[in-house]
Amino acid sequence: MKVRTRVRNVLMSSDYSQQEPKLLTQLCGDPNMLESYRQGKDLYSQIAAIAFHKKYEECLEHFPNGTPIKQQGEYWYWSTEDACDKLADGETNHDGKELRSQAKKILLGIMYGRGERSIAEQLGCDVDEAKKIKEDVYTGFPAIKDFEDASLKMAHEKGYVTTLWGRKRRLPEINLPQYEFYKGDVKITNQNDAITLSNLSSIMNSAKTFYARNAAIKQIESMGYSVIDNGGKIANATRQVINSRVQGSAADMSKKAMVAVNTDDRLRSLGGKVIIPVHDELILQAPLRYSREVATRFANDMSHAADDKLTIPISCDVEISYEWYGQSLDLDEELAGLKD
Repeated sequence: MKVRTRVRNVLMSSDYSQQEPKLLTQLCGDPNMLESYRQGKDLYSQIAAIAFHKKYEECLEHFPNGTPIKQQGEYWYWSTEDACDKLADGETNHDGKELRSQAKKILLGIMYGRGERSIAEQLGCDVDEAKKIKEDVYTGFPAIKDFEDASLKMAHEKGYVTTLWGRKRRLPEINLPQYEFYKGDVKITNQNDAITLSNLSSIMNSAKTFYARNAAIKQIESMGYSVIDNGGKIANATRQVINSRVQGSAADMSKKAMVAVNTDDRLRSLGGKVIIPVHDELILQAPLRYSREVATRFANDMSHAADDKLTIPISCDVEISYEWYGQSLDLDEELAGLKD
């Protein structure tokens, strides 16, 4: 009688490298950003070079191999050839890493709809400096600002924004009036009392500080009316405009990747199957014996799932282990240990 042995399976996980910045690049169509990716450059380092008036190479997280560097304390720094300690071979560029990190915070701040004050807190600088840095980014990549303006216009005119694939995110609260006024349960409108609405709006609009607004509300209440301040709802909807387009496109792209992997007949014939999506990551199970080919097809399916919309390269790295977030496997060693 032939004894059947249990198939040894592995888990493969894969997500997209810089998915959201690449989708922002595609959505806004900025030629400088597009060209950066097509040349294989790091966008965060490119933005740092623009924002902080540095050379691109100075903003890289690692020194380019072969460049002269000198050690000071625990960190390595740029050097001249006659004063260097060695030529770079993968060492971290401490200053460049910090500049790149700050550029990343700026770009994420733009994508998440953060204002100058929030970005200043992220960067550890004052609001005026954060505003200047943000303006420098807009100057270097003008299509980002154009995309922001066009997206806000779309939200105000249509009440929704769309992803790269046309899916809608409805944001009706962006068109709410700043203030609403009531007499009992009756809302004051231009139709039923235009003069009162104008007077009450004037009182509230003239109040520019928190304390002045509270005083204005008390004045209106003493007149027998109540006030609803929609400022928070409007601000929240406004913050979601860019974020909905970028993160919504990322969600669409990840779903397209799931479909591509799940409908890959060759991958499925090798025993590969999607187990679960985790945020922007896909977890796939496959027999160890066929792991090389499955991993190749897995990465290729994900990388090309959005070819109908993307004009820049998308890369995916596949990690292989026996358990989720377990130690990465050395496939040469594991496959050599397989018995026929």
